[in-house]
Amino acid sequence: MHLVTFGTHGVYNDFARRLARSATDVGGFGTATVYDQSHFDAEFEASHREVLALTRGFGAWCWKSYCILKRLNELAEGEILTYCDSLYVFKRDMRRNADEWLKDRDVVLFENKPSEPSFSETNWSKYDAFHILGADPSVHGYQTQCWAGFVLLRKTPESVRSTVQHQDREVTRNFSRDTNRETMHLARLLLFCVIGGCFFALGAYCRASAGVLILQTVSEPVQNDAASWEASCCDPMPRNPWRDTVRDAASYVRPSRRERQVGMLTAAKEGGSENSVLPLFADKSCMNRDRFFYSSRTDGFNPIVVPVFQKGRNCMTDRIGCETLYDGDTVQVPALGEGKTFETRDLPLDQTTADKNHAEFRSYIDTVKSYGKRGGEESDDDDDEEGLCERTAKQCVVFVFGRTSAGESICIRTRFEPSIYLLPPDDMLPYAHEVAERIYLSVYRRAYGALVSVEKVRRKKFNGFHGDRVFDFFRIRTTSEKAARQCGYAVRKKQLNVWLVDKEKKRYDLYQGNVSAMMEFLHEYSLRSVGWHTLDLTARGVSPVAEPDRMSTCDLEYEFAPSALLVADDLDEEPDLVECSYDIEAWDENRDFPMGSKPSSKCITIGTSFKRRGSVYLKHAVTLKQSLPLEGAVVESYEDEREVIAAWLRLLAREQPDVIYGYNTDQFDWRYLFELAQRLGVPFAVGRLRGVLSEYQEKVMESSAFGFNQFFLVSTPGILNMDVMQAVKRAHKLESYSLENVSAHFLGEHKDDMKYNRMFDLFEEGTPEDIREIAKYCVQDTMLPIKLADKLNILIDHVEMARATYVPVDYLLKRGQQIKIFSCILRRIRGEYLIRTFDGDEAPPEETYQGATVLDARAGVYMDPVVVCDFASLYPSIMRAHNLCLTTWVADARFDDLPGYEYASFERTDENGDVTRTRFVQNRKGVIPALLEELGLLRKLAKKKMAEATDPFQRRRWNSMQLAMKM
Repeated sequence: MHLVTFGTHGVYNDFARRLARSATDVGGFGTATVYDQSHFDAEFEASHREVLALTRGFGAWCWKSYCILKRLNELAEGEILTYCDSLYVFKRDMRRNADEWLKDRDVVLFENKPSEPSFSETNWSKYDAFHILGADPSVHGYQTQCWAGFVLLRKTPESVRSTVQHQDREVTRNFSRDTNRETMHLARLLLFCVIGGCFFALGAYCRASAGVLILQTVSEPVQNDAASWEASCCDPMPRNPWRDTVRDAASYVRPSRRERQVGMLTAAKEGGSENSVLPLFADKSCMNRDRFFYSSRTDGFNPIVVPVFQKGRNCMTDRIGCETLYDGDTVQVPALGEGKTFETRDLPLDQTTADKNHAEFRSYIDTVKSYGKRGGEESDDDDDEEGLCERTAKQCVVFVFGRTSAGESICIRTRFEPSIYLLPPDDMLPYAHEVAERIYLSVYRRAYGALVSVEKVRRKKFNGFHGDRVFDFFRIRTTSEKAARQCGYAVRKKQLNVWLVDKEKKRYDLYQGNVSAMMEFLHEYSLRSVGWHTLDLTARGVSPVAEPDRMSTCDLEYEFAPSALLVADDLDEEPDLVECSYDIEAWDENRDFPMGSKPSSKCITIGTSFKRRGSVYLKHAVTLKQSLPLEGAVVESYEDEREVIAAWLRLLAREQPDVIYGYNTDQFDWRYLFELAQRLGVPFAVGRLRGVLSEYQEKVMESSAFGFNQFFLVSTPGILNMDVMQAVKRAHKLESYSLENVSAHFLGEHKDDMKYNRMFDLFEEGTPEDIREIAKYCVQDTMLPIKLADKLNILIDHVEMARATYVPVDYLLKRGQQIKIFSCILRRIRGEYLIRTFDGDEAPPEETYQGATVLDARAGVYMDPVVVCDFASLYPSIMRAHNLCLTTWVADARFDDLPGYEYASFERTDENGDVTRTRFVQNRKGVIPALLEELGLLRKLAKKKMAEATDPFQRRRWNSMQLAMKM
């Protein structure tokens, strides 16, 4: 482990050398390097001459990144480098902490500023802290320092690149006059602090690539003790990557009266007969929002750090050997002479001054909030829109559930940052960095303060042929899917003003604004939504979760880095899944149709059957009223509906099913149970996430393929919910979709049907024999969906379709056909093309299309053979033959007849006689023809494998796969 620091001149060089000595003596560092101006190379001096000529600050401290980069280039790959400001010293061995902090990342930043993120984001100076407390601000100027005072890096290509990026941005955003650092206009101040070279921007620019962790000097609420920054730095800091720390300026809390105190330190002779006031001076290196620590210094003795302060001029402080005092403590100071002690006492502030300053300070915060909301001078009258007033941003966390090859349930989780893309106007391209900053400020509020970064990427447009041109896009990363959607909404609704060339608002086209976070995650890391995967437990970022910190009910739980999870297509063994089927029976005292929200309705029986590796191992029934035992089933009886629902939820939690079947459950059973639990006050949590209640949603889907469908969906995180009735309706055309008719058609079995009047009579009589008869009927109904799912290959069909189209399985059940094609195209173009998102007036006009011509049959006897042409995949074959694709379609005349390209023209005459001419490039294969060719080859391979398979499961699987390739 190596240290690097910088001393500009005079006393700063002395402090830097003192820091270096403490690093090698007690800090655990192998080497400690001190740089100053003489170490700048000629190229750096020549390119930064104006910056280096400043008397203070060196251009927002651009030399920090220069020193780090210079020393990194001298180290070997994987070695640890620490940068530390010269005013600090090391009091403990840092090696243990460095290993912990760099465990799964490449860069760690310690920001020595007030603990609230809002303070750092708005660049509060130490002057402001004095001002709000009603104290004399002369002890501090408006000093603001960019980036962190303490940086920890492991040398990797990513950490080197992040340092280069930071150095470039520091110089780019430097101000020409030194005083501008402290008195700049509020708008420029925020533009600089939120996006420029401070710690927040480094995290934004390099989080994805270099794994940046930002550790602030965060303090807990004031208690009776005090802790210096060194103690916080040298003690292990717990990592909690799941806690959201995004806040805004409104998170400022006025200090309590106990905190707003001024103190003085008195030196007394032995016996206390004579007192002399020793002034306390502010120590620059230990500022903290909740507690202020200041130290005194006179020539000839080491300072004392005390949690009080008094007026005094600014001075440098030697921190070696300092000792922390508490209110009322005394301490011996040998350097002052024998028998002299110090004691602290509190003096109240001027309450009137404090209140006045507090009001002024709050007004400043409100100004900042208003600026952040409105994007500076940009007008925004949409404050009343739904969702725009939310101030907290959720963190998108991806949970992956499954089974190991040994049959244990497992949950792995990771954070993800959903993205959208913006295409700027051509005249904005020379101002790429400034545009990124302005976009950030313009949509910050729309994302509830949850923007992570705005970065420039280069991609091709999917909509239309553009030759070999690659466009500059801005990728906006957010912490949540909701924030990404709101950013997209803001961009589509109105134009943005970037303040650069002029104040004219510009149109920024939105790309891939309708891609769900789950699909983006799967495509980003080349994963499948279902199927065998391998997790490298030795990889960086992968760690087991201890029982107290677990968020799931699974047997195993891990935090993981997406790069450690890989698709394992070579594994073809049957997974050891637990499948279950359930059914409910309900009764209404008025003999009306039962509804969970009606007090007159009761859930009288819940039946469930469980299957594993092809065999049903448990049949279970929960009844309202006492029941006799049921042969082949476990029966639990209760006298209270609350206990009935609670017993069923306990059963699911104990057996941990991976799949739940039902028949017509999406239109009745789930809705009934959810509404009943709501009415009775029973926490309804079906899923594998601890403490996460199920959510209810009504969904309407209407399509030409499946007609009108209304679903009442209940979330079941970690469990696949499949309504067999909906699966049958999608795949088969029958006269009736009742369970009786479907079972008779496919299974040749009939259910022991019980009319609802008969069931109502049995329940009202309520003898144990009657209740057993209802339970028997209910359990039988749970067996039929399992048999239908096996007979019709429903699970395997959906699994293989999800694997082929790269969408979650529930998308196949609850969404239309287009999502499958859309996902395949997104997967194919990842990293090369982007698809534009159209909305409202921007959407192209709806056009009808003409299908194949159908010839009328001529009835009669034909004595000569009639030749009939049949095509394998007619439409896909035509698209492949003529290279028909959006990426080859010449929509812009500027890209017609370009040299080096071959074109084909197609003409179509509509019913009005109008001729439409369309051109397609022929010698550059389009995305869709290439995709169709790949699917065709995969289908042929699946058919071959199916013919060779001897195992029934493998034969069914390969058949499902070749059917999935037909889309």
